[in-house]
Amino acid sequence: MEHVFLTDNFRSPRWEKLSGTVHITESADELKQLVEKKGTSELTFWLAAEHNSTVSVAAYIAKENGKFVVLYSKPEAENLVTLLSFGARGYTSLAASTSVMERITAVIHQGGLWIPEQFLANLTGLSQKKVNNGQELPSSFAILSERERQVCEKVLAGLTNQKIADALFISERTVKEHLTKSFRKLGVKDRLQLVLKARKEESAELNHGE
Repeated sequence: MEHVFLTDNFRSPRWEKLSGTVHITESADELKQLVEKKGTSELTFWLAAEHNSTVSVAAYIAKENGKFVVLYSKPEAENLVTLLSFGARGYTSLAASTSVMERITAVIHQGGLWIPEQFLANLTGLSQKKVNNGQELPSSFAILSERERQVCEKVLAGLTNQKIADALFISERTVKEHLTKSFRKLGVKDRLQLVLKARKEESAELNHGE
C-alpha cells in the first residue's frame, strides 16, 4: 500500500512512518500524474481540507474509484458533508497518530468509513429536527412504502437497527430488509448516503421555500 498526501505547508513526521511508500505533494497535477502512472487500487489518498484544490481532487479520485481521507486542522461539519458527498471514506485530524492512520487505511480498504463520532450526530441533525417536528421527508422518499418510510425516518433520527426494531415492534432482520429495499429505490448504497441524500434535498427544499 502506498500513501499520497496533498497538503499545503503542513507536513507531519508521522506520515513518513506509515508502512509502504509515502508521497507528499502540494500539487494537484502531480497527484494526478501519480494516479495515471500507478492507478488507484493500491493507493490511499490523504487530502488536507484547507488545500485549495481538495474538492476538485476529491471529485477526480472518486471518478478514478480511489479511496481518500480528508485531513482537517479545524473540524467543520459542513466541510465534512461536502467532501463525503464527493466520496470521502474518512475524516481525521492532520495530527492523527501513525497507528490511527494505519487503522483508517485498513478500514476504508475493507469498504468501511472512518467518521469521528461527534460528526455522525451532526450529519443527522437537520433530518432529526424535521422528523421531531413531524415534517415531511424529502419528496423523493415518496416512492417508499409506508413501513420503509418509517424505518428511514428512524435512520435519519440517528437510531441503530436494533433501536428501530424496538421502536417499530419488528425484528432487526426486518429492519435490514426494509433498508435494503429503500436503498435500492433511492439509489444509495448505505445509511450514510441515505442521510446525505436526505440532508441535501432538505436543504434544497428549504432554500427553494425562502
